[in-house]
Amino acid sequence: MSLAPGKKQLRTQLAARLKQVPKSAIEAHSRAVVAAVRALPEYRAAKTVGYYMHIEQPDVGQRKSGRLIEIETDELIAAAFADGKSVFLPRIVDASSLETPLAALLATASPSFRPTTVLQMLQQTRETVAGLRVLGDGKHTFNIREPDSGADALAGPGLDLLIVPGLGFAANGRRLGRGKGFYDTFIAMTRVWAASRARPAPFLVGVGLPEQLVDADAIPIEPHDAVLDAVVIAGNVLR
Repeated sequence: MSLAPGKKQLRTQLAARLKQVPKSAIEAHSRAVVAAVRALPEYRAAKTVGYYMHIEQPDVGQRKSGRLIEIETDELIAAAFADGKSVFLPRIVDASSLETPLAALLATASPSFRPTTVLQMLQQTRETVAGLRVLGDGKHTFNIREPDSGADALAGPGLDLLIVPGLGFAANGRRLGRGKGFYDTFIAMTRVWAASRARPAPFLVGVGLPEQLVDADAIPIEPHDAVLDAVVIAGNVLR
């Protein structure tokens, strides 16, 4: 039986809660996340780290919804460069545009569901991050700054650690996404990639606001849903 109706209801509840979070609070919690992530042993050991670009949203009185509210990542990414990490950022592309090795990864990672669009992690520099813009190519419905080029993590060194967005999180590592499946599919691809090279899969860290934390059993879990290794809620690390 599909768990989609339960997920949809929880997304609605979380969006209503997040709609009321002031921008000042989001900024403060985002700064707390930076400090907590930098203190993680897995982050300190990581050489290659994947991040998301947060979705710019207006303050409370101008919001139509809270569905896109999330931890802001600009300072988190700046800290990674300062810490000497190789930084990778996401771009959504047509699955048909993947080169053969990546297409094979996708086919192995998602044998029963073949998405038409997928997430790639592309390596960036301080300069390219500063110049990122919304590409507006119609691949998705979110207003996200994306890179237009860069070395693909899964065609090169892979990722040691991945910062994962979400709409809701639980202390046991369960994550509720926004329903597109981009990160679950990408995480499955990273696990296939890592297994083929006999190396660990990326350490998965969800980052969120206090309003995004829910009870451990509140998030329905399906076989394709990736479970996180750690969740950072503001300055608190949950494992």
